[in-house]
Amino acid sequence: LCCISLLLMCILTSFFFNDTATTEIYTLSLHDALPISTVSHELRTPLSITKEGLKLVLEEVTGSINQQQKELLEVAKSNIERLSKIINDILDISKIEAGTLPLHKTLLDLNHIIKQVFSKYKSMAQEKDIKFTFDLPEHATEVYLDSDRIGQVLTNLVSNALKFTKENGCVEVRLEDKEQEVICSVEDTGVGIAELDLDKIFDKFQQFGKTPGPGERGTGLGLSIARKIIQMHKGRIWVKSELGKGTTFSVSIPKYSPDKILKSYIKVGVQDAEERFSKFSVLTLSRSEERRVGKECRSRWSPYH
Repeated sequence: LCCISLLLMCILTSFFFNDTATTEIYTLSLHDALPISTVSHELRTPLSITKEGLKLVLEEVTGSINQQQKELLEVAKSNIERLSKIINDILDISKIEAGTLPLHKTLLDLNHIIKQVFSKYKSMAQEKDIKFTFDLPEHATEVYLDSDRIGQVLTNLVSNALKFTKENGCVEVRLEDKEQEVICSVEDTGVGIAELDLDKIFDKFQQFGKTPGPGERGTGLGLSIARKIIQMHKGRIWVKSELGKGTTFSVSIPKYSPDKILKSYIKVGVQDAEERFSKFSVLTLSRSEERRVGKECRSRWSPYH
């Protein structure tokens, strides 16, 4: 298992972090990128099997292991998780550029999503002695969105903030509920971004703030994917930063009226029906009909009827 994970790590690392390879990726057209998506998809199965195998060995289901073996297996597991993230990023960006990334939007409380991301990274902040806080409205902040994809965006912003903030620094997540939109900001006191790099921060395969030597590396796709996801929600994402003082990423998502939400549901329903070659029906009621049907239903299902 260790050999498999190390072999995969070497193959993808040499591909993604070689300057020549990165330059060539920039020139790929959408047609050229499709085989990459296919290969990435095929890598998921062996990676999942390897990850589960490592988990069983680490939990000593197959027998006891000593401390040195455990440490080596933990390294292998960490690399497998990193590979999984790389593959997911490749698949996401290829689907986005092909226009095939689906959004499953519903009306949800954004406060809940932020709290989930906060809980996920709370221990990481504690390990680095970083003050990690959030400031949310007291009331529910309902927004029409895809919870998984917005969670993915916030996860990327928070993980970057913690990654590039030194010990005893601060990271804060804020949510503002405005009349036409909600704005979520992730502010840190980290290394910051040079002014010349700000215009390129959302481009593909861009990495800033890297330091020489060992450490976590990514694909440079995270912020590009985040921007695309926010644009698919008809929102905005922007950054303010000062080198050596910190960075603030902000995301704006528009609020939808009930009419717009209904139209969106119908549009998605029609598209889904077309893809499945099935029928799709819409029942419309006027206000008077709605009151009459509601009264009839309450009368029919009343326990005292």
